[in-house]
Amino acid sequence: MNMQAATPTTPARQQASEDLQALYALAHDVDCSPREWLSVVNRLPVLRQRILQLINASYATVPRPIASLPQAIVNLGFNTVRNLGRIVTQ
Repeated sequence: MNMQAATPTTPARQQASEDLQALYALAHDVDCSPREWLSVVNRLPVLRQRILQLINASYATVPRPIASLPQAIVNLGFNTVRNLGRIVTQ
């Protein structure tokens, strides 16, 4: 007898799942724009944090810390951000 109860789906969990699905679709869409990425990444706090950590890492050699997500995406390059999205959705 299976005693495991189904995990309840909360609205927050459902939204996160939808956001990850959108990120997955964008990561594999060669025609998507940086603006579309920004829209989805803004809804995913963990990815947003990772992007900002990456741009502010010592090897990125930015003259001052970057706190703006659009600026971080521009400095890292769209392909780097796309690759991060692919890693997150695997």
